[in-house]
Amino acid sequence: MKKILFLLILIPTVSLSQLKFDKTELIPWIASDVSEYEGAYLFVFLDEEESKINIAIEGKIICAQRVSVYRSFKNIELIDWDVEYFTYTNVKISGNKFFSNETSGEFVIKENRGWSQKYLKLDIPLGGVETQFEFGFLEKDSDHFSYKQTTEFEIMKDEYIRSLSLEELRIMRNEIFAKYGYIFREGGKMDRYFKKQEWYRGIYENVDDFLTDIEKANISAIQKVEQEKKSK
Repeated sequence: MKKILFLLILIPTVSLSQLKFDKTELIPWIASDVSEYEGAYLFVFLDEEESKINIAIEGKIICAQRVSVYRSFKNIELIDWDVEYFTYTNVKISGNKFFSNETSGEFVIKENRGWSQKYLKLDIPLGGVETQFEFGFLEKDSDHFSYKQTTEFEIMKDEYIRSLSLEELRIMRNEIFAKYGYIFREGGKMDRYFKKQEWYRGIYENVDDFLTDIEKANISAIQKVEQEKKSK
């Protein structure tokens, strides 16, 4: 359940938000457990933008975050990209319905001739196109990061955190910030470490607004163990 790709994959532009769905092909996706809705839902638009809504579920805590990639091309060659993050607030799931302060929707399945695909259908447009609904299809894949899968989707067990060295704890904690493009002190140990990672790109001086409740809980837990280990 915890294997989800968060860096957006650059794929040929197809407008999922403009897909014409036959209503008879759409049925409510009623999961046996709310955790089945956890995943990355991909939305693709015509204005060189791709967005994912990542849903992470840990017990009663439900987090949803939009990650958008804007691409720039020259002579059909990709020359640059920017990433933006937005964390939804007061996220709830009731039945197959999705709620937050910023948007709402429902989880559905499209069936056609024995083939099916799971979607998050949003009532409020995401990509700035004039559509009544937008559909993001569920993706699940492996991840690039050493600790990110764990810190993004799970409130880590105390036993696991304590099994790590101080160096591992420091990397794990800072990787939460690094994946959002946090700029570390130039020339510092974390700056040197993350600049060696292909996925890292320093963009922001402060990423606190991007953090989910699960990530905040893990940061606090890691810091607590770090302080205990340092005091010994």
